[in-house]
Amino acid sequence: GIAVLGFLFDPTQHIALVAIFLLIMADFVFGIAAARKSGEPVRSAKLRRTAIKVAVYYALIACAHVTEYALPSYMGFLDESVLGFLAATELLSILENVGKLGYVVPKNLVKLLGDYTNKQ
Repeated sequence: GIAVLGFLFDPTQHIALVAIFLLIMADFVFGIAAARKSGEPVRSAKLRRTAIKVAVYYALIACAHVTEYALPSYMGFLDESVLGFLAATELLSILENVGKLGYVVPKNLVKLLGDYTNKQ
């Protein structure tokens, strides 16, 4: 078990892996709150979608890390790039949901993150 995880995920990035999970959970909580505020029904599909998101995100991170093994001279930037992109995507979603709740969000940061995630 541990050996497989060590192969699939860079053990030096355990804090980043936990951070991605926490960002997904924060996005879920703020998304539910924004839906309730706007009167949208909250369905179990949102919970299922979040569980699928966790699985897909971690699969992407693992695939990026395993790909690094196949590259010449072990170029260790792919999983970091995927982690950064996923974190920026989650932060953008959180900021958008916080804005829907009526709180002030930094519009320039939202635009910057939106531009970043849309270019990728």
